[in-house]
Amino acid sequence: MHDMAGCPEALQAEGVIGEDRAGLPSTAGMEVFDLSAAGIAALGRRGVTVAGRPGEGNRVWLPREGSVGTLALTVARGGGHNTILLGPRDPRSRARISTSAQHGIVVLGGTSGAVTLTLSMGGERTLFVQGAEGSANALSCKLEGDGRRLLIGAGCMISTGVELRTSDSHAILDIAGGCQVNLPEDLVVGPHVWLGREVLVMKGVTIGRGSVIGARSVVTADVPDYALAAGVPARLLRQGVTWSRPALPDAARIAARIEEVAGR
Repeated sequence: MHDMAGCPEALQAEGVIGEDRAGLPSTAGMEVFDLSAAGIAALGRRGVTVAGRPGEGNRVWLPREGSVGTLALTVARGGGHNTILLGPRDPRSRARISTSAQHGIVVLGGTSGAVTLTLSMGGERTLFVQGAEGSANALSCKLEGDGRRLLIGAGCMISTGVELRTSDSHAILDIAGGCQVNLPEDLVVGPHVWLGREVLVMKGVTIGRGSVIGARSVVTADVPDYALAAGVPARLLRQGVTWSRPALPDAARIAARIEEVAGR
């Protein structure tokens, strides 16, 4: 389990954040706010509202200059020692975070695209990262389980009604064994992944770099790099493919994207 809450320098050393990953400036270019009355008032002037009953040790890090969009943060009773870091974000970006976690970390990467995110987080020492230069029309994330991670790579394109979960939210019990059989697991979405409308990605899944998940798919197993998967449950339809944002890219754009992939 990580032990880096309140220490962005350690996150940068590990490679989780930084200009090339989550689009955050160096810590010298960021300002830290606590959730005291004065801190909450100062955050409000930057587009961050705080509700609930913030416990001790919660911190929000923002770039010293520029927009971070809007963030509505709710801290439930007992939620403490959490660190939330925002990169420079499009003014249209909106995030709602509800946390009851202890020693959790949330990184919302810098992006020039609009991101609409709802995140619910609980447990001890959880980590959520949304990478740099992505977009999301409506993304809902559920991060539960001690030490669990939900990681979204840089440059992802996420449609409307997409849900990512590290937990089933309720226990399934083996009667004979007397144990739970659906414990929380990490979830990883690689860089430059396209998640179509109303995709559901379940706990324990890794989606590889550059891949595409078709609309209304339920992803319950890993998807390799540069692959197309769809269905309920999602199955592999094609490999050796990737995507570009323009619906009808010209030959030059196609060649540039393929050259980028080949250089990986």
